[in-house]
Amino acid sequence: MKTYKTYIRTILPLFVVLGLVGSAQAQSATDAAETMTATASVVAGITLTNNGNVNFGQIAASTLNEVFLDPTGASSNEVGANSSTGKFTVGGSPNATIIVSYSATVPMTPAGGGTNLTWAPSVTGNTTDNASGSSAIAADGSTSGLALNSNTSAEYHIYVGGRLYEVDGQALTSVDPDTYTGTMTLNVAYN
Repeated sequence: MKTYKTYIRTILPLFVVLGLVGSAQAQSATDAAETMTATASVVAGITLTNNGNVNFGQIAASTLNEVFLDPTGASSNEVGANSSTGKFTVGGSPNATIIVSYSATVPMTPAGGGTNLTWAPSVTGNTTDNASGSSAIAADGSTSGLALNSNTSAEYHIYVGGRLYEVDGQALTSVDPDTYTGTMTLNVAYN
């Protein structure tokens, strides 16, 4: 007759073996492996070249209308005969997208001292060197879809004009005759 101890000795090794097998199966269900690939897109450094400054020309001390230099060349108003838009050329990697930002207003300081004028830049851009076909670029950098052209030169052309006023966008009413100068900073970065 088998005793209770005999049953325990017979069954206990069976439970130990089953427990180890169950533990091994549970361990394999908690282990996993997967691979991941890393890529890097190395682009050429951005270049920014000033190809010409903004010149509003000779303007009367009092104008009836707003002074506006159109960067596309389509509809300037109250500017002098020798006025010209400014131009920048951006260079970099072909088809790369860029972000452009600049100050929405620029103080124009008279050489002899006195009251400033305000320049509100109007900026447009194009992948080809064609101001008349260029599109508006917002000052805050929110304009999307700006891309360098696919040529080996990988360029984007930026044209600058803008509005010139005394206070709050009004026409010039009684400006002191002088030469007024202001400096705009244009920032360009890859998107």
